Amino acid sequence: MRRKKRQQAKTCENVQEEETTGENVQEEETTGENVQEEETTGENAQEQQQLPQSPQQVSKPEQSQQPQQQLPSDVAEFFNGGVNELTKMLEDVTTRDALVSEIKNLASEGKKLEKHLADEKKNLDTDLNKTVENERENYISKENKIINDGSIELKKLKNERNKAKERGVRERIDNETSHLISENKSTRRYIRKTLKENGLPTYCDTKWFYALYCTQSFLEWIVKFFVFVIGLILIPWVVVEIVDPWFFLKFLLWVVIVVVFITIYMTIFLVTKDKDNGTLEDMREHRDKIADNNKTIKKIKKSIKTDTDESHYNLEKYDSKILELQSSIENATAAKDKKLKEFEEHKKQQIINSINAKHVPIIESKQTEISEKAALYKSKNDEFVKISKLIEEKYEKYLTKSYTDAVCINNMIQIINNNGATNIGEAYSMIKNKK
Repeated sequence: MRRKKRQQAKTCENVQEEETTGENVQEEETTGENVQEEETTGENAQEQQQLPQSPQQVSKPEQSQQPQQQLPSDVAEFFNGGVNELTKMLEDVTTRDALVSEIKNLASEGKKLEKHLADEKKNLDTDLNKTVENERENYISKENKIINDGSIELKKLKNERNKAKERGVRERIDNETSHLISENKSTRRYIRKTLKENGLPTYCDTKWFYALYCTQSFLEWIVKFFVFVIGLILIPWVVVEIVDPWFFLKFLLWVVIVVVFITIYMTIFLVTKDKDNGTLEDMREHRDKIADNNKTIKKIKKSIKTDTDESHYNLEKYDSKILELQSSIENATAAKDKKLKEFEEHKKQQIINSINAKHVPIIESKQTEISEKAALYKSKNDEFVKISKLIEEKYEKYLTKSYTDAVCINNMIQIINNNGATNIGEAYSMIKNKK
């Protein structure tokens, strides 16, 4: 019995030495330096002597070497505790760990509930928009059908009317210009016949021929000037640039092209103008007559096309049908607007109330459940904070966080139950040494 008391006193003295060396609870947790490690580093060997693991290991010489120091009453009381105190510590730690798990579960469940709530609100919005739109379309479907079918038929009728008008315009132009066209054809045949009788080719009856060989008007002189510029300057220059011969050959090539152009021009002149005995000048009057008739035809065409009077084209049957369709479309549009107003003022709210009756209870239930979870989470968190503070002040203060867990506490209980130690201090020292 006396030996057990001496061993308890030695255990308390060793704990006091660890306290006086400045190794408090927080430092042991953050640095992870246990007593065994300090022995291997050789630092402060006298201050860091190993605590005895069992009463049998304490020799008398060692006991005589231990400094006799008085431990604070709370430290001595804690380390002199036994299985009952460790069991209470285990209950508190187990309660804290259970609260941690429960808080995590509550947070996870809360997130799931918030997601379900968001999904339900989204479903409500989708259901509202889709149902309201479908009901609106059904409510005015009859008017929409009239409007759509009428629009298609109206477009078709307008196309037919335009085609009928175009046919009428063409017929009117043909009627008003037929005599001029007939006169031009007769004049053209007479000119070709006269040229043939006088031994002249038919190409003499062209604008370019009269511009080059029977030049009179200002426009004809302009045409003739540009033809000569092209034949005597532009074409030779292009050919010389493409061929790119020696300079003297360039000059010769230019001269050859000019000679060829003049030869062609003079050949045509000799077979036409040189043989003419006044026929070409006589035919100019007939050509002028044809030109005047063509101008008159153009004026008539332009006048008819720009004429806003459509009474010449018999479009009344189309106009009556178009007016009838337009009236039907206007009436359907007015009825549609009226129905839309009724729908927005009365039907729409009824639909919204019906859909809300299906979704709102679910949303409110989810919100209530979330509120309950939040309240329970807060309550459990408050309990966790409270018991964590209690564990910190009552146990971790002496054992540090590293040794204040269910495994270490169970190990200390087992050591005491197996008579390996008589109190918490000894069991704690043995566990530290094993690590």
